Amino acid sequence: MRMFKDQNPPVLCWASPVVATGKAREYYQFSAPHFCITLPVGETHSGLLNGQEASVLLQTDDLLAPTSVCKLKLVGLSKVRLQNQYMLCPIPMFEVLSGVWTLVSCITYPDLRHFLEEVLCDPLVISLFYKAKSSEEGDFNQAGDLARHSVDIACVSLSLANYYQLSDVELSLALVTALLHEIGKIRLHYNSQSGILVSEKVAVTAVVGPYLIQVLERDPALYEALMSCLNCIEQPQIIYMADTIVKAADKLSRTKHQFDKAFADTADYYDLVVTKKGCTDLYYRRATQFQHMEKFD
Repeated sequence: MRMFKDQNPPVLCWASPVVATGKAREYYQFSAPHFCITLPVGETHSGLLNGQEASVLLQTDDLLAPTSVCKLKLVGLSKVRLQNQYMLCPIPMFEVLSGVWTLVSCITYPDLRHFLEEVLCDPLVISLFYKAKSSEEGDFNQAGDLARHSVDIACVSLSLANYYQLSDVELSLALVTALLHEIGKIRLHYNSQSGILVSEKVAVTAVVGPYLIQVLERDPALYEALMSCLNCIEQPQIIYMADTIVKAADKLSRTKHQFDKAFADTADYYDLVVTKKGCTDLYYRRATQFQHMEKFD
């Protein structure tokens, strides 16, 4: 995933206090499938854990010698829910699973955080989301591409939201929209044996509908924003900044995917060209050395 391109990806794990005989310091055991270490509580994370069990994202310099904790972030996921995530998620997708919860941990608006957690902890969502394709044919048509693509879009959306200094609620809404904007596809025929042939709007509502009702009861305005950004209504009356950002991130992700596929194993000085103004047909041309230099003058 691009989000973790230049560093070791974080590990989503369960942290429990342990008693170390003869040791004066307090220790925690960090556990995940095929991963277990015990580290002393340091200044950087003692305040987060506060002597309690917690689900955390652990970032280390080297998982083979994890003596230095670079980042420890509280996720707030119960132990049962965390174990359920790992049980229903395919092993090759564990890194993507950690990426999803890294992004969830960036959501600070309580009602949006609660809504997203409830959707992502639904056993049906877990069992299908990390195996699903984003399309039957064309881009992102491999198993797991739906989750990978959603994490990519959420990473770009987070960067854009921070760059434009959006409020906490706008940033949180953008992340929720990015992670769930294609969630309805898990119910379509090419991702589920009992899949349905319906529009994506209907499919999205079928997946998140029960949890949207809970939002409606607490905050009708937030419910309207979610319905609009998740494309659950035909003609939204309000255009939300979060929706604009996610659509831009989605387009960027798809264009980058097409570019990578078209020029796999080739030099990086290629240019994307639109055939004419307003036309959606795209093609790629190889830039000459002179054109390539001119572009950066």
